[in-house]
Amino acid sequence: EPWGIRAVLQTIPKVGIDEVDKAAGWLADAWDCQTIEVKRLAAGLVEITGIVGNPLDEHQPYVWPETADWVLPMGHNPWMRQVGIPLKQLSGIKVAGMPGYGKTMLMLAWMASLANRASVQFAVFDGKTADPRYGDWGEAGARAMFVVGDNPETANQRLTDLVRLIKDRPAALVEERGTHKFWKQGPTETNPLVLVLMDECHNYSDTKGLTGKDKQVIESNQRMMQTISKEGRGLGVIGIFGTQKQTGDAIPTAVRDNLEVGVCFPTFTIDAAEAALGAGIRKDDANDPSAMVDKERFTGVCVVTGVPGLGGHYDRIRVGDLDEDGLPGWIANTAHLRRDIIPAAAPVVRDVSTAQADESAGASVPLQKSTRRRKSA
Repeated sequence: EPWGIRAVLQTIPKVGIDEVDKAAGWLADAWDCQTIEVKRLAAGLVEITGIVGNPLDEHQPYVWPETADWVLPMGHNPWMRQVGIPLKQLSGIKVAGMPGYGKTMLMLAWMASLANRASVQFAVFDGKTADPRYGDWGEAGARAMFVVGDNPETANQRLTDLVRLIKDRPAALVEERGTHKFWKQGPTETNPLVLVLMDECHNYSDTKGLTGKDKQVIESNQRMMQTISKEGRGLGVIGIFGTQKQTGDAIPTAVRDNLEVGVCFPTFTIDAAEAALGAGIRKDDANDPSAMVDKERFTGVCVVTGVPGLGGHYDRIRVGDLDEDGLPGWIANTAHLRRDIIPAAAPVVRDVSTAQADESAGASVPLQKSTRRRKSA
């Protein structure tokens, strides 16, 4: 093969995949391969792939998707094949890894890959900064319906908007196309695909050390993030949740475990890698993100699971090279395609007695309901 050696072996009694796997080390030396991977193709068939050199050290340009494709590009794997994440019927993506290895840049690249389509809108939660105008998403935010900073209460208001969009969308889809199934026709300008990008999402969902009203707000955020991950899939609202460590204290497991694609940049511990990729990563030494902490070599390299073709296994990806300085500005140049599609909130109806009490206290009354009372005899 262009990348090295591929061998398919027929097993014999007492020699199967376990025995071949144990021999992988000396096979790598004999074949002068950097990496050997062994997998079971079918009953009685074992495949050995030996990679000569290290293609993940080779940098290639980021490959932008074709207009007709609903795929989020990533980069190339050790076999020099381009890997992307199909969006159709996707429940969501979790992105993990230590700071400085490329999480935010990959999420910005995904936004950029779809930013020139009027049939896509974005909702951005920048948990890295109090004022999102001065963060990584500041300039790119001109293309988004909204951008919020790390304030959980502000995020709560916008998560409420997104949940309202999800609840109202079936009726809007039926009105437009006669069916509530979003992907049967796909994104349109009337009912666009909505990508919800949450960078450092733990700032909106971690209740550690909180009490009272603060804890109530975070718990409300957790419930709405869960709604996005569970109900958004078939309605064209897809959540991408990024945080350094996808453990249950940072992101609710009811959200995390419903996101079918896991992307993990280098981590310090295998526990952090397991939170993002599942328990199987503990048995896959070749793809262990905790063995990739060399920043000079592995910045921009991640491990992915849940992508079609992997069959529940893992693959390493070198993310395509991007213009970090120019990317946000390029996204901002598509701001003319931005539309706020959040449906209006239902008016609040209050009893007149409650309204009068609010007026005396100086509160505004959105809508009053008139009542009639029978006069006493």
